[in-house]
Amino acid sequence: MRTSPALLLLICVLAAAAACTNGVKTMNESLPTCATLADCLSHDGARVHVVAVYTVWDPLPERAANHPPAQQVMLMFEPDKEGPFLEAWGYQGHMRPLDEIARYRGRKVRVTGKFARQMPPHPKDPPEAASLNGPCIHPVESITLAE
Repeated sequence: MRTSPALLLLICVLAAAAACTNGVKTMNESLPTCATLADCLSHDGARVHVVAVYTVWDPLPERAANHPPAQQVMLMFEPDKEGPFLEAWGYQGHMRPLDEIARYRGRKVRVTGKFARQMPPHPKDPPEAASLNGPCIHPVESITLAE
């Protein structure tokens, strides 16, 4: 039985397309899951899933009505225990999109990314400059609602 060259080509193209991820990291359920800051600290520098409450962090104690809304996000562990920021200060993604904030604010989420015990320095500040500090997920790969 002979197979046509067109059919062989189609099979090869489909196999190649099925194997291609286009640089996208797939959800790896074998990553450690952090539900407390202590869990996260034990995985410093590693890719993790963090399950916590998506909370907007506002550096202004009293925001004027005409001032743009806060867009910095910190994950909070149960109850009222601060966790990591989403992205490092001064890096792309630290100011979270308003539609993302509307979708997840106050809800338990699962964030996948690399946990850092301390934020890297702001990319444009001199070393002696004061800056936001603390743990972060940098870069954030995905955010989904936690089950």
